[in-house]
Amino acid sequence: MQWDQLYKKGYYNSSDIPPGGLHGVISKIEVEDVNGKGLPGDLKPVLYLHGDEKGFVLNRTNGLQICEAYGPLTENAIGQEIKITQGRVMFQGRLVPCVQITPLPPLDPDKTVPMPGQRQV
Repeated sequence: MQWDQLYKKGYYNSSDIPPGGLHGVISKIEVEDVNGKGLPGDLKPVLYLHGDEKGFVLNRTNGLQICEAYGPLTENAIGQEIKITQGRVMFQGRLVPCVQITPLPPLDPDKTVPMPGQRQV
């Protein structure tokens, strides 16, 4: 067993992503206190996928990727498909693991996954 599996986390990190990455449909994006301390710097956007209760804390790069693909309102990203992979990024002068989010082309409205409570027409 790996050490990071011993500690339950409320959010995904790079070690949770399978080697080939994964695809998912965005169900919501919310601002949350990710450290639970109530400090202003702890408020971060968190992306959730359909059928999953655990979220991905969005860094600025991933947030801007989604904004560029789907527009300036977070609501525009709901129902859109993304690919999530492991990556590496410079942080404090060294390469560290990260989660990389790649927006996929907007889904055809006829094939969009309905939100809970919505019915597909």
